[in-house]
Amino acid sequence: MKKCSFIRFMIKKTTDIFWIAGLCLLFSGVVCATNAKADTMAASSESNSSVPMAKTFLKPQQKKASIRQQIGYRNDAAKRSSSASPREPVKILKCKKKILQGETKQLDLINLPANATVSFSSNNTSVLTVKQISNTACEYSGMGYGNAKIQIKISTPGFLFFDNVQELTASINVTPKAVSIVFRKSTRTITVGQSSKLSYTIRPSISTEKPVFSSLRKKIVSVNKKGMIKGKKSGTTYVYATLANGKSAKCKVIVKKPKPNTLL
Repeated sequence: MKKCSFIRFMIKKTTDIFWIAGLCLLFSGVVCATNAKADTMAASSESNSSVPMAKTFLKPQQKKASIRQQIGYRNDAAKRSSSASPREPVKILKCKKKILQGETKQLDLINLPANATVSFSSNNTSVLTVKQISNTACEYSGMGYGNAKIQIKISTPGFLFFDNVQELTASINVTPKAVSIVFRKSTRTITVGQSSKLSYTIRPSISTEKPVFSSLRKKIVSVNKKGMIKGKKSGTTYVYATLANGKSAKCKVIVKKPKPNTLL
């Protein structure tokens, strides 16, 4: 009987303690909320009261300075918006599409982001080999003859572990070097001041090699890199077309004085 009464007594005391603790927590929460609301109201009243005061007591010089600051801020914002414009796409700047067997040329890229990683490769190494020389350029050389592609892979960091990948290709035609050349006409006759183009044939016909032209007597006939001749003064001379292997062809050019106009 004494044990039961003791247990009831302990249960009652424990319940009273919990009630007291709960009331204390509730009271402290109300106090904190009241203080926070008072601080917020005070801050808003201070900010509202400071605005008209600043506007009321601004001097003319201070007003001008404030306007200048606003204009400067707008200019800075415009610069930021212009600098945030989309980046120009990566493009191939320089690439010769037709090369000869054994010839080496360079390909360059533009508008490449600083954080980009680039790789260059050939889809047919028996025709074209590719060597990367920098992050924006590669050298390519003709090995056989035919068509091949330079494959360009550009990777930039993307979201999480995924990269943004852009792929470009450049089609290259490789032809063999010429082994022989002949002019289609062995002799040409022109007048002083007249221009004419010398036609020639190279073998093999699929070669895209361009010969080097030269005139034996430039004072009589001049010739440019495309084989266009022009009569300078009357006389006779030879024009040569020379290949990379040393083989050449010559054409005799006769320059005559123009016939005078006959008056009736």
